[in-house]
Amino acid sequence: MKEFSDTLGVSNPEHQALLSAYREGISSTEPLWQVLSLFRVAEGVLQMRNARRAAAIAAGQVPAEPAERVPATVDSLRPANDLGLADSLRPHAGRKFTAVLDGLRPILRNAIAHLDPDSRPLSQDHWDDLDKAEQSLPALRWIARQLLDAELRGTAVAA
Repeated sequence: MKEFSDTLGVSNPEHQALLSAYREGISSTEPLWQVLSLFRVAEGVLQMRNARRAAAIAAGQVPAEPAERVPATVDSLRPANDLGLADSLRPHAGRKFTAVLDGLRPILRNAIAHLDPDSRPLSQDHWDDLDKAEQSLPALRWIARQLLDAELRGTAVAA
């Protein structure tokens, strides 16, 4: 068995779980699984940030976690409209990543995985869930990548 090669020196079990979920999200051919995997990445990074924020506040420090936003002009992203990226991000232009994810959660994650505690957990998938997933995937993939990259780079700088 070959060990994980951590060339940046940022590996820890939490990061390995994030990297594994990201790999699942970008390598799967199933859009619903891609959405769930990429949501795991985004929510995992945000959960780690919340824990660091709480620890900093408890220690009397000012938390220094970033608050990323979707660019106000999504057409400026390169490569231009890669796999529908600009079209997928356009409805979220200028919004914080957390606001975008909060808006997508009931539409995508809860609908696909039937995780909404106020609905029936044993309901079947719907065709419009697949359509919404496919439309949102480029944006979700980009946001998850930005969060993961910031998490790994932030740890590399602190190490």
